[in-house]
Amino acid sequence: MNKIKYLLVAALWVVMPGQANAGDKGYIQASYSLADIGDATGPYRGSGSATYSLDEDLAVGASVGWNLHKNFALEVKLNYIEGDVTEIDSATTRTGSQYNYAVATVGVNYNIDRFALDKTGQFAVIPYVGAGVGYDVGYLDAQKDSEVNCGPGSALGAGAQDGCASGDNRNEHGSVMRASVGGLVELHKNIGLDINYDYVWGTVDTHMANVGLRLMF
Repeated sequence: MNKIKYLLVAALWVVMPGQANAGDKGYIQASYSLADIGDATGPYRGSGSATYSLDEDLAVGASVGWNLHKNFALEVKLNYIEGDVTEIDSATTRTGSQYNYAVATVGVNYNIDRFALDKTGQFAVIPYVGAGVGYDVGYLDAQKDSEVNCGPGSALGAGAQDGCASGDNRNEHGSVMRASVGGLVELHKNIGLDINYDYVWGTVDTHMANVGLRLMF
Protein backbone atom coordinates (compact mmCIF):
# COMPACT_ATOMS: atom_id res chain seq x y z
CA MET A 1 0.00 0.00 0.00
CA ASN A 2 2.79 2.45 0.87
CA LYS A 3 4.53 1.75 -2.46
CA ILE A 4 1.32 2.53 -4.35
CA LYS A 5 0.90 5.80 -2.43
CA TYR A 6 4.44 6.95 -3.22
CA LEU A 7 4.08 5.99 -6.90
CA LEU A 8 0.88 8.06 -7.05
CA VAL A 9 2.68 11.05 -5.56
CA ALA A 10 5.49 10.70 -8.11
CA ALA A 11 2.99 10.41 -10.98
CA LEU A 12 1.17 13.55 -9.90
CA TRP A 13 4.47 15.40 -9.66
CA VAL A 14 5.23 14.54 -13.29
CA VAL A 15 1.74 15.23 -14.68
CA MET A 16 0.76 18.42 -12.88
CA PRO A 17 3.29 20.85 -14.45
CA GLY A 18 1.97 19.94 -17.89
CA GLN A 19 -1.57 20.54 -16.75
CA ALA A 20 -0.68 23.85 -15.13
CA ASN A 21 0.71 25.14 -18.40
CA ALA A 22 -2.17 23.83 -20.50
CA GLY A 23 -4.58 26.65 -19.65
CA ASP A 24 -6.52 24.67 -17.06
CA LYS A 25 -6.38 27.51 -14.52
CA GLY A 26 -3.22 26.08 -13.06
CA TYR A 27 -0.36 27.80 -11.31
CA ILE A 28 3.30 27.46 -10.39
CA GLN A 29 4.96 29.19 -7.47
CA ALA A 30 8.36 29.79 -5.89
CA SER A 31 8.60 30.76 -2.21
CA TYR A 32 11.03 31.94 0.43
CA SER A 33 10.38 30.74 3.97
CA LEU A 34 11.14 31.56 7.58
CA ALA A 35 11.25 28.14 9.22
CA ASP A 36 11.36 26.83 12.77
CA ILE A 37 12.34 23.18 12.58
CA GLY A 38 11.93 20.94 15.61
CA ASP A 39 14.58 18.77 17.25
CA ALA A 40 15.49 15.49 15.58
CA THR A 41 15.87 12.30 17.61
CA GLY A 42 17.83 9.15 16.86
CA PRO A 43 20.88 7.10 17.85
CA TYR A 44 24.27 8.78 18.13
CA ARG A 45 27.22 6.70 16.94
CA GLY A 46 24.94 3.71 16.62
CA SER A 47 23.58 3.49 20.14
CA GLY A 48 21.09 5.07 22.49
CA SER A 49 18.70 7.87 21.63
CA ALA A 50 20.03 11.40 21.19
CA THR A 51 18.36 14.77 20.62
CA TYR A 52 19.79 16.87 17.79
CA SER A 53 19.05 20.62 18.00
CA LEU A 54 18.70 22.23 14.57
CA ASP A 55 19.05 25.81 13.35
CA GLU A 56 17.85 27.12 9.98
CA ASP A 57 20.09 28.87 7.45
CA LEU A 58 18.05 28.48 4.24
CA ALA A 59 14.40 27.59 3.62
CA VAL A 60 12.79 27.69 0.18
CA GLY A 61 9.77 26.13 -1.47
CA ALA A 62 7.95 25.48 -4.72
CA SER A 63 4.42 24.44 -5.58
CA VAL A 64 2.33 23.58 -8.60
CA GLY A 65 -1.40 23.03 -8.83
CA TRP A 66 -4.67 23.58 -10.57
CA ASN A 67 -8.16 24.74 -9.65
CA LEU A 68 -10.71 21.94 -9.55
CA HIS A 69 -13.52 24.36 -8.72
CA LYS A 70 -13.77 28.02 -7.77
CA ASN A 71 -13.36 26.97 -4.13
CA PHE A 72 -10.99 23.99 -4.42
CA ALA A 73 -7.45 23.60 -5.74
CA LEU A 74 -5.24 20.52 -5.90
CA GLU A 75 -1.63 21.31 -5.01
CA VAL A 76 1.78 19.63 -4.85
CA LYS A 77 4.14 21.48 -2.52
CA LEU A 78 7.87 20.97 -1.94
CA ASN A 79 10.00 22.57 0.79
CA TYR A 80 13.74 22.39 1.39
CA ILE A 81 15.55 23.48 4.58
CA GLU A 82 19.23 23.35 5.50
CA GLY A 83 21.23 24.59 8.45
CA ASP A 84 23.47 23.76 11.39
CA VAL A 85 23.19 21.04 14.00
CA THR A 86 23.91 23.17 17.08
CA GLU A 87 23.71 20.62 19.92
CA ILE A 88 23.59 16.88 20.57
CA ASP A 89 21.95 16.12 23.92
CA SER A 90 22.69 19.71 25.04
CA ALA A 91 26.40 19.33 24.15
CA THR A 92 27.78 21.90 21.70
CA THR A 93 28.60 20.50 18.27
CA ARG A 94 31.76 20.91 16.23
CA THR A 95 31.86 23.60 13.53
CA GLY A 96 30.59 22.13 10.26
CA SER A 97 27.85 19.96 11.79
CA GLN A 98 24.98 20.37 9.32
CA TYR A 99 21.69 18.92 8.12
CA ASN A 100 19.46 18.90 5.01
CA TYR A 101 15.69 18.34 5.08
CA ALA A 102 13.06 18.11 2.33
CA VAL A 103 9.30 17.47 2.38
CA ALA A 104 6.83 16.95 -0.49
CA THR A 105 3.05 16.77 -0.11
CA VAL A 106 -0.08 16.45 -2.22
CA GLY A 107 -3.07 18.30 -0.84
CA VAL A 108 -6.27 20.26 -1.35
CA ASN A 109 -6.74 23.98 -0.65
CA TYR A 110 -10.17 25.43 0.08
CA ASN A 111 -10.53 29.02 -1.18
CA ILE A 112 -12.92 30.72 1.23
CA ASP A 113 -13.94 33.62 -1.03
CA ARG A 114 -12.57 36.31 -3.35
CA PHE A 115 -12.57 39.85 -1.93
CA ALA A 116 -12.01 42.60 -4.51
CA LEU A 117 -9.72 45.44 -3.45
CA ASP A 118 -10.73 47.91 -6.15
CA LYS A 119 -13.76 48.77 -8.29
CA THR A 120 -12.40 47.00 -11.36
CA GLY A 121 -12.01 43.74 -9.45
CA GLN A 122 -8.50 43.21 -10.81
CA PHE A 123 -6.89 43.37 -7.38
CA ALA A 124 -8.26 40.88 -4.87
CA VAL A 125 -7.47 38.76 -1.82
CA ILE A 126 -8.40 35.08 -1.60
CA PRO A 127 -7.98 33.58 1.90
CA TYR A 128 -7.67 29.80 2.04
CA VAL A 129 -7.00 26.78 4.24
CA GLY A 130 -5.43 23.52 3.13
CA ALA A 131 -4.30 20.05 4.12
CA GLY A 132 -2.02 17.49 2.53
CA VAL A 133 -0.09 14.24 2.98
CA GLY A 134 3.26 13.17 1.66
CA TYR A 135 6.81 12.17 2.49
CA ASP A 136 9.90 13.73 4.03
CA VAL A 137 13.60 12.90 4.20
CA GLY A 138 16.42 14.34 6.28
CA TYR A 139 20.18 13.89 6.52
CA LEU A 140 22.62 15.17 9.14
CA ASP A 141 26.34 14.95 9.83
CA ALA A 142 27.31 16.05 13.35
CA GLN A 143 29.80 15.56 16.17
CA LYS A 144 30.06 16.71 19.77
CA ASP A 145 32.79 19.31 20.10
CA SER A 146 34.07 17.71 23.32
CA GLU A 147 35.04 14.48 21.55
CA VAL A 148 38.53 13.63 20.30
CA ASN A 149 38.75 12.69 16.64
CA CYS A 150 40.21 9.31 15.75
CA GLY A 151 43.51 9.27 13.90
CA PRO A 152 44.45 7.19 10.82
CA GLY A 153 45.54 3.57 10.82
CA SER A 154 42.71 1.67 12.53
CA ALA A 155 39.12 1.98 13.62
CA LEU A 156 40.26 4.05 16.61
CA GLY A 157 43.42 5.32 14.98
CA ALA A 158 47.03 4.51 15.77
CA GLY A 159 47.73 5.65 19.30
CA ALA A 160 44.25 7.17 19.58
CA GLN A 161 42.98 8.20 22.97
CA ASP A 162 40.28 6.20 24.70
CA GLY A 163 36.81 7.37 23.74
CA CYS A 164 37.87 8.90 20.45
CA ALA A 165 35.08 9.36 17.92
CA SER A 166 34.34 10.36 14.38
CA GLY A 167 30.90 11.86 14.91
CA ASP A 168 27.80 10.48 13.24
CA ASN A 169 25.91 10.88 9.98
CA ARG A 170 22.43 9.52 9.53
CA ASN A 171 19.24 9.89 7.50
CA GLU A 172 15.57 9.52 8.37
CA HIS A 173 12.43 9.45 6.23
CA GLY A 174 8.74 8.86 6.65
CA SER A 175 5.16 9.94 6.01
CA VAL A 176 4.00 13.47 6.82
CA MET A 177 0.86 15.57 7.17
CA ARG A 178 0.65 19.29 6.36
CA ALA A 179 -1.86 21.94 7.49
CA SER A 180 -1.89 25.37 5.81
CA VAL A 181 -3.59 28.73 6.15
CA GLY A 182 -2.92 31.73 3.97
CA GLY A 183 -4.06 34.26 1.44
CA LEU A 184 -3.40 34.94 -2.22
CA VAL A 185 -3.13 38.60 -3.24
CA GLU A 186 -4.03 38.85 -6.94
CA LEU A 187 -1.94 41.62 -8.49
CA HIS A 188 -2.86 40.72 -12.08
CA LYS A 189 -4.85 37.97 -13.76
CA ASN A 190 -1.59 36.03 -14.16
CA ILE A 191 0.45 37.16 -11.14
CA GLY A 192 -0.18 36.82 -7.43
CA LEU A 193 1.60 37.12 -4.10
CA ASP A 194 0.93 34.17 -1.79
CA ILE A 195 1.46 34.56 1.96
CA ASN A 196 0.87 31.46 4.05
CA TYR A 197 1.76 29.43 7.13
CA ASP A 198 2.44 25.68 7.10
CA TYR A 199 2.72 23.20 9.94
CA VAL A 200 4.25 19.85 9.01
CA TRP A 201 4.09 16.72 11.19
CA GLY A 202 6.87 14.36 10.09
CA THR A 203 10.24 12.98 11.13
CA VAL A 204 10.59 16.47 12.62
CA ASP A 205 7.75 18.93 13.31
CA THR A 206 8.22 22.14 11.36
CA HIS A 207 6.65 25.62 11.30
CA MET A 208 7.04 27.62 8.08
CA ALA A 209 5.98 31.17 7.21
CA ASN A 210 6.12 31.47 3.42
CA VAL A 211 6.00 34.32 0.90
CA GLY A 212 5.75 33.25 -2.73
CA LEU A 213 5.37 34.64 -6.23
CA ARG A 214 2.63 32.80 -8.12
CA LEU A 215 2.23 32.62 -11.88
CA MET A 216 -1.30 31.66 -12.94
CA PHE A 217 -2.35 30.22 -16.31
